[in-house]
Amino acid sequence: MNMLDPRRKVLASQPFSVLLGAELLGLSPGMAEIKVPIRPQLGQQHGFVHGGVIRYAADNALTFAGGACSGLPWSPPSSRSTTSGPPRAIS
Repeated sequence: MNMLDPRRKVLASQPFSVLLGAELLGLSPGMAEIKVPIRPQLGQQHGFVHGGVIRYAADNALTFAGGACSGLPWSPPSSRSTTSGPPRAIS
């Protein structure tokens, strides 16, 4: 079994990933490529892709890329990121 197969199963087991139609296209240690087909239902009021879709893709790509570095045959279904308010500049 290659590196992609078990991780694609993880992605396919996530109801939200299935709802978005997400696909894991490529994976190597430190790199993951996730495709989310863009459709009108994923937009915001100004016609752009909703930021939550972008955040989802980034979160999952980072999780799978990091998991691929671990050498484990799977990746956790989601990283746990938290924020303590709006983004701020680093000085």
